[in-house]
Amino acid sequence: RKGPDGAYQGDLDSPDQVYIKAITTQPDIQSAQQKWEGAERGKQAAAGALYPKLQLTASIGSGYSGANKESSVNYGLDTIAYTTSGQAVVSYVPHTTEGDVTPWNKQLNDNFNKSFGFKLTIPIFNGLQSNMAYRNAKLNSLYAYYTYQNTQLTLRKNIQQAYADAVGALKKYHAEQKSVASLQEAFNYTKTKFDVGMATALDYNTAKTNLTKAESDLAQA
Repeated sequence: RKGPDGAYQGDLDSPDQVYIKAITTQPDIQSAQQKWEGAERGKQAAAGALYPKLQLTASIGSGYSGANKESSVNYGLDTIAYTTSGQAVVSYVPHTTEGDVTPWNKQLNDNFNKSFGFKLTIPIFNGLQSNMAYRNAKLNSLYAYYTYQNTQLTLRKNIQQAYADAVGALKKYHAEQKSVASLQEAFNYTKTKFDVGMATALDYNTAKTNLTKAESDLAQA
């Protein structure tokens, strides 16, 4: 925007405002944060290996076979022995008759089985290995955290430096505007004097050169 003197003033967000916006969009920040969160989860997993584990197991099952056939038992008189006199001794003897394959639903019901159990694991012999893994995971998490913090500090430093550069450039721009305005008046005055013979060509060229340089500096600013 322009101020009362017509000079461009500009609108700059404060470093804190820029930082708040940048912290949620910069890829470096997002990457460092995700690495830290991943290292934290790894530390928690490693810590879990230090404690006993209780596991519950359960299973159910059944089966079917085409060789499983139904059978029926019938009792009938049959000779089982003979006496010394040659007389036959008879008795009711079971006779098994094989039938069709047992239906699958009956087989599944007859063969149904289930089991369950508990398994307790105590980290005794691998305790040293688990402790070492946990310490390494803890160090990795700490390193990732400091990397994340350092990335944020670097971002804040860069923003503050950029803000200071922008403010300095804006001040220089305002100064160059004033310099051009001043030298423009000086040139106009010298030109008027030169036109009436009260100034030399050297005076005119010097004023013109100063104005041109100031305009160039303004364009650069």
